[in-house]
Amino acid sequence: MGQVFKGERMPNVVVTLKGTVLATFGTRSVRARRSEDGGKTWGAEIVIAKPGFQCGGLTVDEASGDILAFVEDRHPPAPLRIFRSTDDGKSWKQIEFRIKPDSKGNMPSMHMNEHGITLRHGKQKGRLIRPSRFYAGKNESARWPQHYT
Repeated sequence: MGQVFKGERMPNVVVTLKGTVLATFGTRSVRARRSEDGGKTWGAEIVIAKPGFQCGGLTVDEASGDILAFVEDRHPPAPLRIFRSTDDGKSWKQIEFRIKPDSKGNMPSMHMNEHGITLRHGKQKGRLIRPSRFYAGKNESARWPQHYT
């Protein structure tokens, strides 16, 4: 696989249920590129969010085929937005959601965490699980011991 994006960091790659390789990237805006031939060729950039800071792995909903992208406005801690693609990564729309803070009032960040998963078995089959982390206030080194995932 050759170079897909240039000039930024935080890449992420998933394979959709249709076999499309979907790469996302960005710290100023979050963009995607699609490959329908296993990464040999890539389509044009698709803007998911501008401005936007990529928050780790995408989540492919294995029950519906939808893809979720988690975007923050800037390096965390920052407000979180979620974008959904229902067409294999060709287009993206911001969705409404509600996440409750932890017992200390901290909101989760998806920054630097892995892909989410879809539970395949049991009572909660079909539920999406996504790792997150909590920042204890600002992201300054003195507070790092208080951050947790």
